[in-house]
Amino acid sequence: MVIDQIRTVDRKRIAKQLGRISDKEIVKVKDVLKETFVN
Repeated sequence: MVIDQIRTVDRKRIAKQLGRISDKEIVKVKDVLKETFVN
């Protein structure tokens, strides 16, 4: 994933394209988002 290139996408479209990600991967994405937007 390229987190610094965020855009709006329908959730259904994401699920069709990517399937599901693990809780561990979600935590990693959230950490990167926090680092990108909080600092």
